[in-house]
Amino acid sequence: MLSPAGQCKTFDAQADGYVQGEGAAAIVLKPLSKALKDQDRIYALILGGAVNQDGKTNGLTAPNGLQQEQLLTKAYATAKVQPHQVSYVECHGTGTFLGDPIEVEALGAALSSARTADTPCYLGAVKTNIGHLEPAAGLVSIIKTALVLHKKSIPPNQNFTSPNPHIPFARLAFKLPKTVEPLPRYGETAVAGVSGFGFGGANAHLVLQEMLPETPAFAPSASQPQQEVFTLSAKSSTSLKGLIQAWSIYLKQHPQLDLAQLCHTLHLRRSHFSYRLALVVRSVDELTQKLNLLKIDLNLLPEGAFYNPEPKKVKPVAGPSNPELMDAMSLAKLYVAQQNIDWHQFEKSRSFPQIDLPGYVWDHKDYWPKFNKIAPQKAVAEHPFQARVLPSPLASQQFEFIFELENLPEIKDSFSILHAGFYVEMLAYALDNRYQHTSFTATEFYFSSPLLVLENQTVTVHLILEPQANGLLGFEFYSSNGQDSWIRHAQGKLASTHIMTAPQLPEISSIMRQHYLGNDQVCYQRIQDMGMPAGDTIRWIKNFWFANGDGVAELREKKLLERNEHYVRKLHPGIIDACIQTLFLLLPPEIKIPFVASYMGELKCFHTAENAKYIYTRIKPYLAEEKKIIGEWFLLDEQFTVLAQCTDIHLSQLNNTRGIEQLLTVNTQSPIDFTLPYALCKEQVQQLLMEQLAAIFSMPVADIKAHHTLHDLGMDSLMALAVMRVIETHTEVSYALPKLMQGPTIEEITVDILKQKNIQAAVNLPEKTADITSWLAYHKPQSDAELRLFCFPYGGGGASIYREWQTHFPNHLEVCPIQLPGRENRMQETPLADIKELIPLLAEQLKPLMDKPFAFFGHSFGSLVAFELTRFLRRTGAQEPEHLFVSAYPDPRVPSKSLDNLLAELAAINLDLFSLDEQHLQRLDDLKLSELAAIFKRNGVVDYSDARMTKSIIQVLLPIFVGDMRIVKSYQYYEDPPLNLPITVFVGQHDTWVLPQDHAGWTAHSAQSCTLEQFPSGHLFVREELFRKKIISVIQTALDQKLLVT
Repeated sequence: MLSPAGQCKTFDAQADGYVQGEGAAAIVLKPLSKALKDQDRIYALILGGAVNQDGKTNGLTAPNGLQQEQLLTKAYATAKVQPHQVSYVECHGTGTFLGDPIEVEALGAALSSARTADTPCYLGAVKTNIGHLEPAAGLVSIIKTALVLHKKSIPPNQNFTSPNPHIPFARLAFKLPKTVEPLPRYGETAVAGVSGFGFGGANAHLVLQEMLPETPAFAPSASQPQQEVFTLSAKSSTSLKGLIQAWSIYLKQHPQLDLAQLCHTLHLRRSHFSYRLALVVRSVDELTQKLNLLKIDLNLLPEGAFYNPEPKKVKPVAGPSNPELMDAMSLAKLYVAQQNIDWHQFEKSRSFPQIDLPGYVWDHKDYWPKFNKIAPQKAVAEHPFQARVLPSPLASQQFEFIFELENLPEIKDSFSILHAGFYVEMLAYALDNRYQHTSFTATEFYFSSPLLVLENQTVTVHLILEPQANGLLGFEFYSSNGQDSWIRHAQGKLASTHIMTAPQLPEISSIMRQHYLGNDQVCYQRIQDMGMPAGDTIRWIKNFWFANGDGVAELREKKLLERNEHYVRKLHPGIIDACIQTLFLLLPPEIKIPFVASYMGELKCFHTAENAKYIYTRIKPYLAEEKKIIGEWFLLDEQFTVLAQCTDIHLSQLNNTRGIEQLLTVNTQSPIDFTLPYALCKEQVQQLLMEQLAAIFSMPVADIKAHHTLHDLGMDSLMALAVMRVIETHTEVSYALPKLMQGPTIEEITVDILKQKNIQAAVNLPEKTADITSWLAYHKPQSDAELRLFCFPYGGGGASIYREWQTHFPNHLEVCPIQLPGRENRMQETPLADIKELIPLLAEQLKPLMDKPFAFFGHSFGSLVAFELTRFLRRTGAQEPEHLFVSAYPDPRVPSKSLDNLLAELAAINLDLFSLDEQHLQRLDDLKLSELAAIFKRNGVVDYSDARMTKSIIQVLLPIFVGDMRIVKSYQYYEDPPLNLPITVFVGQHDTWVLPQDHAGWTAHSAQSCTLEQFPSGHLFVREELFRKKIISVIQTALDQKLLVT
């Protein structure tokens, strides 16, 4: 029930439970007639309501939708309100993935029968603002709904990104406010409902109605003003002085107020404490003047001002006992003498509407409990990372740091991953220990793999400083969680620069006078929308301005519990992470994918940074194909002096799901007990896998079944890494990556895990056998198909790129994704490396499906396969395709310049692409792998350039790409007449692998027509949703025209 993220995400696709809040609430109930007589402010009217009980359900946390529906029907019948008149419902809305859909479905059954899209009912949930107050939750919901009716506007729900896919908002004519929306009326007055459900199954619903004004607004009297007695009181002289200050500001902002109405309200609607001030005045202007004098010195009383500095009763002034008969001066003197004046008797002849006045100014004091005196202990200044130096006889130095969530809970704020700020602090600690200062320059700072700290786990990190011949220090970070192996996470070079002078940036405040993005809420909503963390200790940006690719962030104040002074540079690590966050705020708003720091070209730190105030940031133009951000940041004090700076920082794009770092933190609800019988053990493991896979693939658990293969769920290489780590973390079983990449079912994985745990069933499942003739994957046969579209994957890729294409085509066009040997579900087969062998085999295997008209589509390497298969079919007299669609591949007559460039760069570091088999890859060290990934990235081969790719994944996947490139390299074009069919060529205008001009030669290969379609993207634009839809639209239009002709 409780959200692991600590947020109520009501109605959202990421809803994962509620968070407990703390608070108190109170409302005043009064009969309408009496409230009108007393001229009270009425926020809402209660028309009726109902309560009932869930009765027997599937469990304590499982609501009963039928009982909720009956409750709503009864409540609106009692209130004599037609369901279509309801404008707004404040839902119980805890943000549980199960409870929210049940509640909304029940509301729909009761309220949506006569409702259309033009008359929607808005839904809200205050728990997204303050959490679940439990016993006070119902009252808070009533208060919010009364304010909605009173202010006639609906605030948006917080923590909302995308709607829960299991809630049919459009069908039920329900609407979620994304900004402040005006409250609609579906009758003479607006009606709203409030739902509240108890933990034990109690259900309640209240029907409220807005209160329309029955009398014209009060107008101040234009008659001759009379003397009024203005009264203020407090429990201390300090609070009284604060009240005088507050009233001076209030009257300056509201000069048109009626003096009699002010004094009437103070007399009857305020408590009267012992420190008292009374002013006899005839106008608001006179009152303002006297208060302005008194706020300077309370003892310098102007005429008509009375104040008793001693909170004691004084001897009463003689005068009439009835306050109505007193003059204003006498009444004021009696008031400050602390006499009990009957203000109701005094005010009985006049009445005014209630108005809002300044509240009481509290005189805050600390009241610490007294402890028994104990002997003082010597303070120990311990580093938050439990840092220490490891003695060694070698020239290298080694430092140890201990990370545990119990001691450093702030690690959870970044998905339990150590962000760059932690690494910078560890370097500062090491240099302070070695050189007794913390100024340094780090260069070529690579982050190779994330450092994860899980619950109930102690992670030991070793920083090794190794002297180098050029006077620099090489550094490396390794971690271990108590197992035998150590993992390297980062490396670089270090220079100690004690005399380094901190530069001062030119005036940057001009940026702060230009475009204001927003405050911390706006900034961190943007960051969270990109799928990145924004916990408290990395949430340092207070305001942000930008102009022409530059940005300036103002930092918030430090908090006591953040222990800034305990860090070597007096700088919380989260501020370094905030420096990186500013780059995200300069991206185009349509980019909503996560990024991670992968490289820092040069990082300079100038002594301590305790006075950090601003961050200045620059960013280079973002190119989607490169999937990375390049920029620089400067951490500044209030005078714009640089405290730290980072130039040439690279942020790499994560997979377009949740970041893999976050996925690895998902925990199951119940641990596995491997001592149970086989059937129960299998059930627990299967449930765990489905929970974890739901998080990895961003799907509801209910949509994942045991018979689903990992490829059915849409697994890619990085997801495979997450699945492998999940299995190892929760079952302590090492699952072979090649086996995982074959795409087993969840049930098959479960059986393999139990087998490795020596838990056997009475009857074993049959071994899965490979079908070498399974050349189609994700194929959904269409009974009404008139034409088939065969789709060939790009180099190193598989048929999964086309798994959703059929859903975007009409039924008369059947999509046939081609799965070549050696990839995805055919991983166990040997990839074909000779096009002369591949093409005849393809023609033979696809022949049964060429019994009706067909077309070919290929992306990149797949274009070459489609082109040569078309020429082979013509040469052998077989039926030819109706249309050839090629994408991101040059004219086949031109040698592959991009491949030649890649081979040349690899040769420069003594690597031969075509020799990179599994054995050769195993011998490469981490530095060589980093160089290999960097070369792939520069050449646009993005699938093998991710910093988080482990050697085991590259060993499995790279041979597929190598085999495909071997075909491209050995391919020899032979002259043949142009094809008697139309060709459409799709081009990426920012493609670095195949330049746009290299596509032009395709026109020579068609005797009919050749059309070029260009997109503002890079090489793999087929993977981007916007361009994929455009490609599908072009293909469908062309094929439909062909069918009309035939």
